[in-house]
Amino acid sequence: MRYIILLTLLLFCFNSYATDIEDLSQTMGVKTLLVEEDSLPIVSLEMIFQNSGSAYDPENKQGLAYLTAGLLDEGAGKYDALAYKKKLEELAILLSFDTDKDSLRIGLKTLRSNLTQAIEILKIALMEPHIAPEAIAREKSQAIVAIQNDEEDPQTLASMAWNKLAYGNHPYAQPVKGSVKSISNITKDDVLNFLNRNIRKSNLIISIVGDVDQKDVVKFLTPFISPLQEDHVPSQKVSYVKDLPYGEEYFLSKPNPQSSIIFGLKGLSYKDPNFYPLYILNHIIGGGGFESRLVKKIREENGLAYSTYSYLTIARNSALIKGYIGTKNESRQQALDLLHEILNDIKENGVNEEELNAAKSYLIGSYPLRMDSNSKLASGLSFIQYEALGLDFMEKRNDYVASVTLEQVNNIARKLINPDDTIIAIVGEK
Repeated sequence: MRYIILLTLLLFCFNSYATDIEDLSQTMGVKTLLVEEDSLPIVSLEMIFQNSGSAYDPENKQGLAYLTAGLLDEGAGKYDALAYKKKLEELAILLSFDTDKDSLRIGLKTLRSNLTQAIEILKIALMEPHIAPEAIAREKSQAIVAIQNDEEDPQTLASMAWNKLAYGNHPYAQPVKGSVKSISNITKDDVLNFLNRNIRKSNLIISIVGDVDQKDVVKFLTPFISPLQEDHVPSQKVSYVKDLPYGEEYFLSKPNPQSSIIFGLKGLSYKDPNFYPLYILNHIIGGGGFESRLVKKIREENGLAYSTYSYLTIARNSALIKGYIGTKNESRQQALDLLHEILNDIKENGVNEEELNAAKSYLIGSYPLRMDSNSKLASGLSFIQYEALGLDFMEKRNDYVASVTLEQVNNIARKLINPDDTIIAIVGEK
């Protein structure tokens, strides 16, 4: 009963948010969505600078976007690195800079009373960064340690090996952090050029949730937006990944009692009409935890893996179904055979009504929990804008899931799930 009451409340709150999204893009001159939520005097804000992630890093300077994100809280304007961080702490401002293959992402959370100062602190980080020599040296050192740690982690190694195998010469093949050599090549001018090129109006998305209204947003954010230059020109063209090396396998020998296996197949973008059938299918294959076929067959019935799962990974220029199996070296081939068997059974025989209904029930019931805080909701607004899904997406999303039929799921299984096409990267000991 308590669960039902909680879920009802969450659904009520979720539906309230979903129907009260304000589009301020025309007023602000950049893509901007707002949800007013005044139960607490807190504001969460997310910014995305599109087409400025690691895929756009210059040749021989991979890791530039990653290094730049790490440098943005290392002093700006009148504050040195220590004073900048103390100011954030003093005002209880949570500020983060991160990057992925496609974008530079900024998260900010603050009390409404400190919002003016928070926006100013963010503004100087992007427009008046110090990028001091000692900060560059420190961030490079930390980045190199992180890269070296990745190179010692079997699962991360397998993931990087899979990317190289699948993407070949495409920029997505490169790790977001770059390499020890490429990080060492990056200069202060590279960082400043990155910011000058990418911090623009035309590639900016802003999402705000909290104790502010439209007038507040104009008041607080106009001083940040106005100085930005207008047009963004990416540093290079990144094409959509159309062809993959289907059926290829790569093995990296590394002393370790366990093998890390990454597998992948072609996926679908969010806007593809078959996305939701695939979304449900993935949940049944390996996205649904203990109810998924991977876990039942590989872990529970055969005891071959503590961890196995699948997931959809969708970037601006790629869409994939991927998965992971962690198993002992001696049981590696048996686990791979079971993976092939599971995928083949799904392709040939499909899924059943019980699996479909269980997946839909979970995916519908858990969706409000993904929007149960201002920060999560701001991320949800960014997702809507980034993928151009429409202001009514949050209201309609569960309907999209509920409307999927068994025939649609099994049709997409026959179309996309071909075991012989699976691309596999393994890190383990022979």
